[in-house]
Amino acid sequence: MIPEELFAAALGLQSPWFIDRIEFEHNEQSVVLSKLHLHIMYDPGHVFKNDSGKECTVYDRVERKWRHVNFFQHECYLYARVPRIKQPDGSVTTVEVPWSRPGSSFTLMMEAYCMAIASSGMSLPKVGKLVGLESRVIGRMIDYAVERGLQRSPLQQVKQLSIDETSSKKGHNYVTILSDAKAKKVVGIGIGKNKEAVQSGIQEMEARGSKASKVKEVAIDLSPAFTSAALEYF
Repeated sequence: MIPEELFAAALGLQSPWFIDRIEFEHNEQSVVLSKLHLHIMYDPGHVFKNDSGKECTVYDRVERKWRHVNFFQHECYLYARVPRIKQPDGSVTTVEVPWSRPGSSFTLMMEAYCMAIASSGMSLPKVGKLVGLESRVIGRMIDYAVERGLQRSPLQQVKQLSIDETSSKKGHNYVTILSDAKAKKVVGIGIGKNKEAVQSGIQEMEARGSKASKVKEVAIDLSPAFTSAALEYF
């Protein structure tokens, strides 16, 4: 099996995608800093289809680059000229590639790897240092995964709501927790312990299908912020 086929198998590439060439960027000072560049192509004769299954012509191609998990100790990057197809209504859309979510500069495996490390309890700066990325980039990956996860887990309508704050770490880094008192389930979270934090938690709860207008009972302590929020939002 040639190297291109080996790496294609490692990436899980399937027709029409294949690895066209491999470049190794050697670093004289440290092999750890060497980089692997994998250039991906698709079968020129392949006909792409839109979401409705209708065959579409290729309008043009856009150069894209993605960071992948390291192969051995080497940083790995994928490259591809991704086709854009012309829809029946005349609009042009970019074909989705199987190794990355739309709009991301990282492969699915890279994002999964970062989130797996973060979920073990490691701080975002430490995760970033481990994989060579800024902590805010790791945070965006997690934000997307959480948002998508919430969309996939709709709530039953909350009738009895409990609101309380807790410290997320030592000091005064508070988060406000909204929970279904009957189901004993967190339904929304807001940063801080003020009125705006309650509003953020409500927005999260409503995004998952539970309406604030249908809440019948709210349990809170008598802090001015929570009292004001309860009177205004419920």
